[in-house]
This record gives sequence, structure tokens and C-alpha cells, in this order.
Amino acid sequence: MSELEASLSQGLALHRLGRPDEAARIYQDVLTRSPDNFDALHLLGVAALQSGRVEFGIASIRKAIELNGSVAAVHVSLGNGLRDLGRPLDALGSYDTAISLDPDNAQAWHNRGNALVDLGRDEAAIGSFDQALLLRPDLAEAYNGRGSALWRLKRPDDAIESYDRAIALRPDLVEAYHNRGNILPYLNRFDEALASQDNAIALRPGLAEANSGRGNALWELGRPEEALLSYQRAISLRPGYTDAYWNASLCMLQLGHFAQGWRLFKWRKQLAEPMGSRVSPRPSWLGEQDISGKTLLLYWNKDWGIRYSSAAMPGSWRHAARG
Repeated sequence: MSELEASLSQGLALHRLGRPDEAARIYQDVLTRSPDNFDALHLLGVAALQSGRVEFGIASIRKAIELNGSVAAVHVSLGNGLRDLGRPLDALGSYDTAISLDPDNAQAWHNRGNALVDLGRDEAAIGSFDQALLLRPDLAEAYNGRGSALWRLKRPDDAIESYDRAIALRPDLVEAYHNRGNILPYLNRFDEALASQDNAIALRPGLAEANSGRGNALWELGRPEEALLSYQRAISLRPGYTDAYWNASLCMLQLGHFAQGWRLFKWRKQLAEPMGSRVSPRPSWLGEQDISGKTLLLYWNKDWGIRYSSAAMPGSWRHAARG
């Protein structure tokens, strides 16, 4: 084994241990000695994507493709980077190129399915996930993505079955527990939803979305005090988490904490589907001004209530199961 090959092996070992920044430094060292090293360019790009340096990662991967565009894996990596940039159609093109080079590349089919879900093409996404599973029946992440597409097609029971299969294959797959926990409340299976979110949190305590989902289940179970604690935990993990603030405000109001609850109530206007964003020439009253002797206009919205997070969209898990 040459000195360069030994360095690449060392970097790859660190990479597989989940230490992409350390691996990247070794890949960069290899490139100072061999600027046109295809493997170092590709792996540096992958490490950069995993560290959040998406533009840099894509640039490195493109350089690798210029050197050798016949390797399917490098096109899969480029697709991953493009998807991270919010360019699912371009990502789809990269995955299709990978599949044209290697039709048996299960990872390319799986990631293609995720890009199709991003594009709202859920039926086609299921076909792509199914092809990935035909090639690799043990690919738990494909069952997870498949569940998301099924949920969007309003097939919640089938989606739950798909998540269950993902968990059976990989009991540590956080995303499947969380996504499953997001759908179960729509089936009035609140105890199971709580257990599923608890499993996700046990595996990844810092996952704000699972803590918020846990709050949703607790609210439905008539436990607003505990729900509020879960929403507050989600907010501490992800400041600016709109759904968690909104749901926390409803818990506070139910518990009689009116001063805090009404202050947070304004978050309804920042939801993905805003509530109460009516245009009026008059200023909104936030409880701070004295309104003695003045007229206050109140209006009712039948849709106000706990809002579940968008359930199980693969876009939330773009760094999972990358090849």
C-alpha cells in the first residue's frame, strides 16, 4: 500500500466512525500531494456535506466527476448535495445518472425516492423505494421514506406498516420512530404516539421535533402540564420553533397562565398555514395598552387547536442513509 493509499484509508476509517471533520483534514492533505486524486476529492466532498459545508462539498464532488464521471457513487453524492440546497429536480437528475451507470445501486434508487417526495411525486417515489428494497430488502431507510410517501397519499395505515418494518430492520432508526409518532395521533392512537416519540428521544435526546411530537401526544391524552414541558424542551433545543411556540401558548391558556399564553399566541401568524393574519387598518391589541373606554374587535377561528408537525417528510432527514 502506498503512502497516499494509507492516508486515504486512515481518513475513511475516521469517516466511518462519524468524524467527518477529521477525515476531511486527511483528504485535504492527500490533495496537497495529489491534486487530481479522485477518491480524495469525492470523499472530501461527502465529508463537507455531512459537516454542513454544502457549496464546498458540491464543488469538490464536481471536480471528482470531471476526472471520472463513470462512477455511480459520485453522482449519488452530488444529488445529495443538490437536495441539501433545495434543488430536488437537479438532485433527481444526478440520481438518474447514477442509476444509468449502475441500475443495481439501491442507494441511488432510495435517494431518488426522497427527491421525488420533495417534488410531490409520491406515487413515483413509492416505485423508487420499492426498487431500492427489491435490490436491498434490508434497507430500513427505504421503508422509512416509503412511509412518508404513503402518508402524503393519505394511506396512514400503510405508512405505519412501512415504519414498523423500518424499525424491525433497524431498531435504532430515530427517524422512523419520530415519523410513526407523528402519524399515530391522526389515528387516535395517542398512547402509541407517545411511546414512539419517547423511543426517538431516547435515541436522540436533542431532537426538537420529537420533543414537540411528544407534547402533541400528551395534549391529546389530557396531560397539558407535561405537554407544555415537552414544548418548552423543543423550543430550548430549536429556538424559533413556530409550531412548538404555538402549541405551548395553547397549553398555557388551558392551564390558566394567561399572561404568558397570550404573549405566545402571536406565533399563530408565523405558522406554515398562518392563523389570524387578517388585514386591518387598526393595530392589534397585545394586552399591553389600556383599552378602557375603547372598542375591541374579537373574531373566532374554528381551526385553532394543537397543530401536529408535518408528519414524516423525508426532507427532514436528508443526511440519513447516504451512500
